[in-house]
Amino acid sequence: MIKFQARAILTSIAMIASSTRLTSLELAHLRAPERLIPLPLADSHGTRDWSGAAQEQWLRNASLLEAHVSEKHGIPTTAFHRDSLIDDVLVREQQRVSSDAWRLQLFINLSSESVVRAIGATVHFEASFIERGRALQTTLLERARELKLPVDNEEKVLIPSTKSFVAVRLSGFKGVADPHHPSCAVLDLAWIEWRLQNYSRVFTALPLKYLAQQRQVAALTALAALPGRERVTTLFVDESF
Repeated sequence: MIKFQARAILTSIAMIASSTRLTSLELAHLRAPERLIPLPLADSHGTRDWSGAAQEQWLRNASLLEAHVSEKHGIPTTAFHRDSLIDDVLVREQQRVSSDAWRLQLFINLSSESVVRAIGATVHFEASFIERGRALQTTLLERARELKLPVDNEEKVLIPSTKSFVAVRLSGFKGVADPHHPSCAVLDLAWIEWRLQNYSRVFTALPLKYLAQQRQVAALTALAALPGRERVTTLFVDESF
């Protein structure tokens, strides 16, 4: 059973007028080549198939989460659009220098297919937000200077929160050679921005281990003064989801 230990980290959402646009519900955020459901070894006939039990569990979890959000926020379940973000940044970096890039692409494809099979979500790739992330880096640095916030070598900024400061890295991605590459938090910001531009409401469900990281994303969302940020809510679920 899913335990919801959710809080609206990005903002406390007030009810808003109904919209013809759908509500984005992010149900999975995984790193390629991770998979939501396993692909067992081929049987005696050479046939491969995804784990049916794991698929059923994911479908149940997704339905429970939709019901929870629907009841708490007054949104009909028919308004939800299931989204998933696959972190393919490191794999794309490996592809860039590999002589067998196609092999790495197979792992990315399996990650994507596992999400589609598990919860029927639309799959998005984090690497596709890198260029927008670079533009946001510039915007965030400009905003930090305008507000006279402490900035460390254009790589990290200290953003005031309700109790203290949140240190957020703007550049540098583990495993990527480029030191100016947008950080994970900045890429998450770009992902949220895109969803705000395309959906009436934005909900993200993540395990509790992402709490500290999402506080950084929330701080960047405020610093960037992202239009519509009051329509964003993050829910934290137990590790069984």
